Amino acid sequence: MLYTVFVLGGMGLVAGAALAFASKYFYVEKDEKVEAVKEMLPGANCGVCGYAGCGILAQAICNNEVPVSVCSALKEDEIRNIASLLGQTVTDSIRMKAYIKCTGGTNCQNRYEYFGPADCICMSQYDGGVKSCIYGCVGGGSCQRACPFDAIIMNEYNMAEIVYDKCTGCGVCVEECPKNLIFLSSEHSVYVACNSSEKGGIQKQFCNTGCIVCKKCEKVCNDNAIHVENFLASIDYSKCIKCNNCVDVCPCDVIKF
Repeated sequence: MLYTVFVLGGMGLVAGAALAFASKYFYVEKDEKVEAVKEMLPGANCGVCGYAGCGILAQAICNNEVPVSVCSALKEDEIRNIASLLGQTVTDSIRMKAYIKCTGGTNCQNRYEYFGPADCICMSQYDGGVKSCIYGCVGGGSCQRACPFDAIIMNEYNMAEIVYDKCTGCGVCVEECPKNLIFLSSEHSVYVACNSSEKGGIQKQFCNTGCIVCKKCEKVCNDNAIHVENFLASIDYSKCIKCNNCVDVCPCDVIKF
């Protein structure tokens, strides 16, 4: 019995000594600036910046490999704080937000009753999705689950909705949506919340919130910034001055600001 105790005790001492030696021999001294920048980053490790995590991004920023603004989750004042810490100068950048080209949800009829996982890819692969409008949101909530900043909710109409105060424009939801309904644009953009290419009369039969191709928006725009093509209104952002005329005149509330 004592022999076993001594053997186990000796093994423990040897292992402890080996660990102590390894911890000292392989010790890597941390860069205080890198650690400080890492603490100032959001910590979401979303990978949108092109780096595997915020720790690696912090190292790249400190090495002047990338600008601080490469992190889309940072606000302007946070970017300036990090740049000030590193003695760098920054210029104002255009911040992006996510927008969803659909407001259908329960306003759009279902073609059948779906039994399966609440996953947008799975739902879309079965005959284009449960919705009568095959161009619209299927309501699986994949974008909500993918968002690292909790900036997407499923509203009372079972429709994905952006929480703009939280949205960083990271683009994770854009990649997640199998219907290509989500896009990034500058903050407070006017956008068309519909993706259907059906004729107006057909669209109105199964969705209360789709573009009906009335062309009122096109007629009221004094800057030639909005046109109806392929039975859907689209905005030329290089001409749009955000006057909101198209928003006010749209009878279906499809154009949002």
